[in-house]
Amino acid sequence: MNITVIGRGRDGGDASAADAVVVAVPGHLIGEVLRGVAGLNGQVTIDATNLYTERDGAFPSLAHQVKSVVGGPTAKAFNTVFASSYELVGEHSA
Repeated sequence: MNITVIGRGRDGGDASAADAVVVAVPGHLIGEVLRGVAGLNGQVTIDATNLYTERDGAFPSLAHQVKSVVGGPTAKAFNTVFASSYELVGEHSA
C-alpha cells in the first residue's frame, strides 16, 4: 500500500482524491479552514484538533463540528484531555 501525504494550509485546496483527511488545526478555526477545502463531502476524517478557547456551543465536541462540515465518518485522534480525567468520561458521554 502506498500512502501519499499532501499538506494543505489555511489556504485550502482539494481533498477529493484523498483516502482520508486529517484535520489538525486549532479548534476555533475548524469552520474557517474547512470552508476553504474542496472535495470534503463524505471523506473519512481524522480529527486531530484541540481546543484552547471556547468551543462552538452548537456542537457537543470538536469531532462533531468537523463531521458537520465533512459529512463522512470522523474519528478523534490526539487530544488535551489528561489521563487523570479518563475515569470521568462516563459522566460526560452522550
